[in-house]
Amino acid sequence: MAHARRVVSGGLTILLLAQTTGCHSWKQTALPEPRSTPDSGHFRVTGRDGRQVEAGSVKLVGDTLYAYGRSAPDGARWATGEVTRLETRHGDALKTVGLVLLIVVPLGILFGLALESYGSALY
Repeated sequence: MAHARRVVSGGLTILLLAQTTGCHSWKQTALPEPRSTPDSGHFRVTGRDGRQVEAGSVKLVGDTLYAYGRSAPDGARWATGEVTRLETRHGDALKTVGLVLLIVVPLGILFGLALESYGSALY
């Protein structure tokens, strides 16, 4: 039973990691238009100084880009000339399918075999 739990917890850990990092990609986008409400989504801003911030929203006010999110709860700002990249995060269907076929399916098979072995050991 302990072996089966380890297999399940390992599979769930891999699936969680895949959903949070492996199945997404960053795509460069243009600076937003100046407006009173911020654009929302998942953004990554990179400045000329190398500073990088992931943000849930960005807003352009005059010639300053503001980014708000977990890595900048009080907001981060750059002059537009200092922003080297503004990227948005997108799900990647091809990576997701590949991950499921190469990792999740084999883990499911191993889990099934582990349960079968455990069940036959009881009888």
